[in-house]
Amino acid sequence: MQTNNIETQLSKASLLAELGQINQALEYVSSNNASHPAIDHFIGTIRSQLGDITEALKYFRKVIHVWPHAGQTWNMIASLKTFTKGDPDLKLLLDSSK
Repeated sequence: MQTNNIETQLSKASLLAELGQINQALEYVSSNNASHPAIDHFIGTIRSQLGDITEALKYFRKVIHVWPHAGQTWNMIASLKTFTKGDPDLKLLLDSSK
């Protein structure tokens, strides 16, 4: 999928979300089956707004897998969970700073 298409999808989905149509925004980006860190981050954000923390973390981890230095995504992960000693997410975060 071309970057422009992803930007267009995210613009449309963001507008839907801003208008309070969160489920429709999620359906819109999910229906295109595009795998891109920006789309995965958006889906994670929407899932977190809907209170679906497990799914939100799943999508944020997909972003981190591709882009380990995604500060905004790490910030979202940290807002959804408490890191503990031996936590695999904490290990990834520390490894990404090397």
